[in-house]
Amino acid sequence: MRPTSLLLLLPMTISLIVVVFWHTHGTNPITGDEPHYLLVAESLLRDGDLEVINNYRADTPVARELPGGAAPPDTHTQGGHSIHGVGLPLLLLPAYALGGVLGAKLWLALLVGLAPLAIYRAARAILPGTRWPTAIAVLIGLGQPFVSAAGQIYPDRIAGLIMFWLIADRLPSPREGLGVRAAWINALLLAYLPWLHLKFLLPAAIICLGHRLETGRRGHRVATLAILAASLFGLGLYNQWAFGIPLGPYQPGDITASPAQIGMIFLGLHIDRMQGLFVQAPLFLLGVFGLAFFVAENKRLAIIAGLAYLAVILPHAAHTNWYGGTSFAGRFFWATALLWCLPLLSAVRHLRTRPRLLLGLLIVAALAQAIFLAKVLIPNGYTYNTTARGAANWLGSNPYSDFFDLPAILRAQLLPSFRDVDTYLRSPANWAYIGLLVGLGGAGYCARRRRADPPDLIEMG
Repeated sequence: MRPTSLLLLLPMTISLIVVVFWHTHGTNPITGDEPHYLLVAESLLRDGDLEVINNYRADTPVARELPGGAAPPDTHTQGGHSIHGVGLPLLLLPAYALGGVLGAKLWLALLVGLAPLAIYRAARAILPGTRWPTAIAVLIGLGQPFVSAAGQIYPDRIAGLIMFWLIADRLPSPREGLGVRAAWINALLLAYLPWLHLKFLLPAAIICLGHRLETGRRGHRVATLAILAASLFGLGLYNQWAFGIPLGPYQPGDITASPAQIGMIFLGLHIDRMQGLFVQAPLFLLGVFGLAFFVAENKRLAIIAGLAYLAVILPHAAHTNWYGGTSFAGRFFWATALLWCLPLLSAVRHLRTRPRLLLGLLIVAALAQAIFLAKVLIPNGYTYNTTARGAANWLGSNPYSDFFDLPAILRAQLLPSFRDVDTYLRSPANWAYIGLLVGLGGAGYCARRRRADPPDLIEMG
């Protein structure tokens, strides 16, 4: 195996070690929606059906993994069926059958550990003939949400990897179109997305329509449409049978129409002191700088990626269960994090002519990610959005402030917080971080305007 391949597997290896270490020490046990996804797999394995009502009362590996061995409360069923999508339990079934809860976590960590390979593939298309693709892929893979969240039983990271793979597959490359096998694989991945969660139906449709089904061959296009249509028809039939409605057990009360709340959570998913993508993975700030280059050099792809991004992040911002409820902080950005790799790679492509500056920026971002992970990987109270006591420590702190041991008054003054709808727009710290994003985006736009040489990438038409 080549050294490059070994480096790309490093994030996966570390993630697997973290999952095993936490599991053996009882750290961060399954909570929130995780037991409910696993009970669907339990029902499929033990009963051969999707009616989970009896599995809540049984002595299962899921119940034994909960603190105190208590049975999970039956709060996630309608008509005896789980309100959660069956796509993730089906994916976890073989690993759960072999290794129980730990097996399911390791299998997820293994699958999500493929993200650096997908990033490397995209980076080689944007940065051909350079040594940057390996470094970028490994750095991203060693950040959030790929290390500490590797074993979390949620569909978001798998869906995010699929979306990134399908969108990045449209990047220019020496090949002409997709091979038959690759086209079928992409069609099946696209059809699988809505089964993970209905919220991924719209991004799947955007990717499908935006790429015009990828292959360029009429037969492949028809086959892809047929697979997607059959998948949606089957999902609708299942929801009608289980819940009496083709769209599933989702209620209008699950989202809010308040612009103030939607705006707050949308911003918080990017720059909140603990929930924000750019706080947890500051390397992606380079992507803000690279947005102008990405749009200019690959307009159609940027539109597809942008619409898919908004199709996921806006419903998350409107969800009444702010930031994902009783789950790891930042869960609601997991499905969209990888899409920032595309403008980030465009930024690296522009800055590669100034290697010292680029290397310095990457080192600073890597150090910041290391500080964050050094605190998060140690058992603490701010990993989860909420705890058994009703509030998490991230409300008043975050890994950076703890690492530098900032006094309480500085934590309040320096850290952005998007938790109070009535006051978040009056916080100087919040405006400072919003200004940082605007400034980075503006700097990238100005740099793009000053650039004289034509783009190397071919806009996909």
